[in-house]
Amino acid sequence: MVQRMKRVRAHKLASSIKVEESRAVTIAARQRPPRRFHLSLRGQAFTGLVWQILVVGIAVALVAWLWSNALHNLSARRISTGFAFLGREAGMPIADSWLPL
Repeated sequence: MVQRMKRVRAHKLASSIKVEESRAVTIAARQRPPRRFHLSLRGQAFTGLVWQILVVGIAVALVAWLWSNALHNLSARRISTGFAFLGREAGMPIADSWLPL
């Protein structure tokens, strides 16, 4: 019984391979010409592209406005940015220990 099942499986496997090989040959024999990419104003690809450009443009404009607003407000208040303060003297004494003596 087990040997018969093995033979049936082997036969099915061999027949499926033949079918796949024949399908591969028929698909390769009748290839379609390459499709041209065209954009129409009402096409889904065009509207998707327009929305993507619009959203990215809005995001870039928002970041640019926030950046320029921050720089303007910092310069109006004469606040410097960066790590230049690390090289200057603190102007106050630093305690030698955590607990006062």
